[in-house]
Parts: sequence; structure tokens; C-alpha cells
Amino acid sequence: MKKYFLIGLVFLLLIISSCKNANQETSNSDLNENKIAIENQNTMQENQKQINTNSQKTNIITQESSFSASGNILAGTKTLFIDFNKEDYDKALSENRVIFLYFYANWCPICREEIKQTYAAFNGLGNENVVGFQVNYKDSNTDKNEIELAKQFGITYQHTKVIIKNGERILKDGNSWNKETYINEINKYG
Repeated sequence: MKKYFLIGLVFLLLIISSCKNANQETSNSDLNENKIAIENQNTMQENQKQINTNSQKTNIITQESSFSASGNILAGTKTLFIDFNKEDYDKALSENRVIFLYFYANWCPICREEIKQTYAAFNGLGNENVVGFQVNYKDSNTDKNEIELAKQFGITYQHTKVIIKNGERILKDGNSWNKETYINEINKYG
């Protein structure tokens, strides 16, 4: 009888131990899930703050520039760099502004690196007579107006830059530029 009692007691202790481990694993799993949920919530809050900050910057940019853009402003306060749209492009032409075009492809590693230099340059420029445009070229965001613009200027590959003054193309360059080159070239014609 003692033998069965001891076996039963050991068996009971094993069951209790297993239950504790299972509860602890469930508790750890719940803690991990809660931690992930909190991290996701924090990330979403940070993303929303960034969106709000960018929206505020866009409003400030529009107020500081003499060019009133209807499209998405990507960089600049006085010298705007805008996501290409036909309305703003036609307006810049009609106002006889110097226009800078950067033919960009979202799949292109050179473009993704160089666009940082483009943004930095436009953030540092102070020429209100210049308006820049990021023109999608043979990527998932390219529209028919951008296709026509590329044909008009004989663009054959991405990261090509074009400067237009008085309605005429005065520069076309497919080389990579750094921030200083952007500023020097744009200021030369602007």
C-alpha cells in the first residue's frame, strides 16, 4: 500500500509541476504578446506623429514659398521640390520659372541614394524662381503625363536631370550629383 501511495504522490507531484510549467509558458506567451502589442501601438503612434509633423512641414513650406503647389511637396521651403503632377508643372511653365526635373525610378538603387542629396539640396536652396519635380520614370508610379515628359526630353534612363529655363531645356545630365553639385547647377541657371 505504501508503494502505491508513493507512486500516486510522485504522479501527483509530476502533474502539479507540469501544470505550473504550462501556466508559466502561457503567462510568458501572454506577456510576449502584450509586449508586441504595446510595441506595435508605440510604432503606430510614432508613425502618426511623423505623418502629422510632415503635414505641418508641408503647410509651412507652402506658406514660405512664392509658388503655390497643389501636389505633394517632398523638400524645400523657398525652392520647392514636388512630386510631379501636370497641374503644378504647367503652372511653373506659365509663370516662367526655372524648372528642375529629376527622373526617378523607385526600383533604382542609384535613385534611392541620390534622392537624399536632392532633398538636402532643395532644403538648402533659397531661390523662389526655381521649382523642382520628381518625375517617375518606368516604375510602378509612372503615369501617362510622366511618360510623355520623358519622351519630350529624350530620357532613356532613370536618375537623369533636366533644367528648363524660359520653356527651353538648357541642361540634361545623367550623372550622379551630390548636394553641392545640385546647388551649384541649379543656382547657375536659377
